[in-house]
Amino acid sequence: MKVLLTGSTGYIGRRLKQKLLNDENIELSLLVRNKKSVSSLNKNIKIIEGDTFNKDSLREALKNIEIAYYLIHSLSNENYKDLDKISAQNFLEIANECGVKRIIYYSTE
Repeated sequence: MKVLLTGSTGYIGRRLKQKLLNDENIELSLLVRNKKSVSSLNKNIKIIEGDTFNKDSLREALKNIEIAYYLIHSLSNENYKDLDKISAQNFLEIANECGVKRIIYYSTE
């Protein structure tokens, strides 16, 4: 099963990444803003650099993905609610376009 994890450097994302890596039936991909923010020690992880405001990087990340975890939030930004809405809408649009079967969304509200 091909799984994409966003927010993998956050508190929940780091722990979920470890759980997903323990399942040998999962091919894990990570969407990160900066590849340097994640360890490349595990060769079983595909790392895609980009963000949810760049639809081309979303297409690359979501291509052939069956399940996508959306753990992204812009809490450090003043207008985080507007940014979160745009980000989530972009993710949903491209996930639908790419045929993602399931999105698991975590909200802070």
